[in-house]
Amino acid sequence: MNSSSNCTYDFENDEEDFLAFQYVIEIGIIGPMCIFGLIGNALSFVILFRENGSSPTFFLLRTVAVADSLMLVTSLLMYVVPGLMHYFKMDSYSHYKAYTAVSIWPFAMMAQTSTIWMVLVVAIERYIAICWPTKARMLCTISHARKEVIGVTIFSVLFNIPRFFENYITEDGCSMKMSFDFTELYNNPNYRIFYTVVLYSLVNAVIPLITVSFININLTCSLRQASKARKNMGVPIKVLEKKSESSITLVLVLIVVVFIICQVPAMITHIWGEIIYHLAEHSTLMNYRYFAVFSNVMVILNSSLNFLIYCAVGKRFRKLLKVEFRKLCCRKYQYVPSHSFYMDKTELTTVSTKRLTCSHSKSCSSSEMEERKETLTHVLS
Repeated sequence: MNSSSNCTYDFENDEEDFLAFQYVIEIGIIGPMCIFGLIGNALSFVILFRENGSSPTFFLLRTVAVADSLMLVTSLLMYVVPGLMHYFKMDSYSHYKAYTAVSIWPFAMMAQTSTIWMVLVVAIERYIAICWPTKARMLCTISHARKEVIGVTIFSVLFNIPRFFENYITEDGCSMKMSFDFTELYNNPNYRIFYTVVLYSLVNAVIPLITVSFININLTCSLRQASKARKNMGVPIKVLEKKSESSITLVLVLIVVVFIICQVPAMITHIWGEIIYHLAEHSTLMNYRYFAVFSNVMVILNSSLNFLIYCAVGKRFRKLLKVEFRKLCCRKYQYVPSHSFYMDKTELTTVSTKRLTCSHSKSCSSSEMEERKETLTHVLS
């Protein structure tokens, strides 16, 4: 009797500790991370569109920003909103929690799959552009990029449709509280082993991680070779073009590294949960639950970090970002489109001077004009 009583007491304490930990993580970390990620992805989308709207690479990176944003929105709905409802003791908490598991979770899985495969598509596009330059003009086009995005979207939706049939809503007749339970489909051992373990691991983990790792190694080697080759080049425009390509490739290499680090815990959690969860002892179950929260944070972090990568590596991205902020603050000059990068220095200076003309020219000093002209000239150099 004493042993049983102690076990119950320990279990209740562990449950309370875990719920407190989960609440702090969801409200204190996941919430701000999602807000920051949504703002960063929106800014990235705008800058990447202004930078070169017709580039297949930038088009795919914009699509990654959209997929990441969908992932962050579903994360807010699944983790942050229920936490706030529970904190404010809202009567609809149990209803919302049940509908989240049944209706929102499948969309979150679709967003996760699309995010993973969009990163893979961008990596393949960069690999072709850098390692197979003779085929790049034919394969790396905006039309091909659009088809790839459509294909990834359709695949992500179709692959995760079974998720809608894994849970159903139940209601307690006495307390009138709602919850969810597993359907017969999910309780079928064959379905769980084949779909939720094998197929999920292959589609969302093994194939993407192995592929992007291989591509990342080759791109890293190409970056080193390009760095050595630039030292022997004497034509300035070629140096600039090579440097621009290397900068884009470096951004992708870092995105892939972050992707691998953040997605591996999710793969471990999913396999662990499906194979061990219902067979393990209490201490192992609690370890799994804590690790599951950690893996959720890592997945959300992956969808929030690309903006910081662009800012850290992309010198031109930072300058364009400053231009956008200055436009929002004073609205006294207009953006020079990125095709001006291909103008000669005299033409660029002329265009920049015209577009930097203040709408209230009398209130702008000559020093301000020179400073703004110099800023835009450097952005495009």
